[in-house]
Amino acid sequence: MSCYAEDTFEEGDTMNTKQLKRFYPRAMAYADEHGFVLDRRKGHFYFQAPSGQKVFIGNTPSDHRADKNAVSHLRRCAIGNL
Repeated sequence: MSCYAEDTFEEGDTMNTKQLKRFYPRAMAYADEHGFVLDRRKGHFYFQAPSGQKVFIGNTPSDHRADKNAVSHLRRCAIGNL
């Protein structure tokens, strides 16, 4: 199962999703394992949990801990503490 929402990305968005895979490898893997769906709103990407909660991430990380912080937010969302 993939964490991508099928109809939400346009043809030009492939570069952005490739960047996300490069910048957030752990977050993408965690989201895929736990049933999150990746979507985009006005230039910002977010993961939507099966419960409906959303975790927004930036297109490019602002520091070296961005991937780790994203996983932390996803984990909190998955257990309902966000």
